Amino acid sequence: MTLDSTSIEKYYYGAPQGRSQQLDINLSGDSDKLYQGLLSSPVYLSSLGARIMDACPDIGLVSFNHWHEGGIPVGFFPDNTARTFQWVDLAEGPHTRTVSGEGGMNVMQYEWGYYFSP
Repeated sequence: MTLDSTSIEKYYYGAPQGRSQQLDINLSGDSDKLYQGLLSSPVYLSSLGARIMDACPDIGLVSFNHWHEGGIPVGFFPDNTARTFQWVDLAEGPHTRTVSGEGGMNVMQYEWGYYFSP
């Protein structure tokens, strides 16, 4: 597990204020079994994320990741719920935007509640 205080601000827009920490939970094991079990259950992931965010009020995003297959984020929303984000294509669209980042490098940002993972 890792705690990150820069990713939410860097990669998302419209995130709730006061919850700037992202907790990454890195899973290991057979990716097929992980995606057919744990990672295929948005209700269970939301429940786990909600319990973590309830205990740690600075955490706004919990990401359940597999080292090879990407991951699924669960975010805190202003209505005091935790929900899995919806996958969107990498290209710019209604839920993405490009902003200038450090050193003039462009960074793709996702609207809070949306993500891209390979």
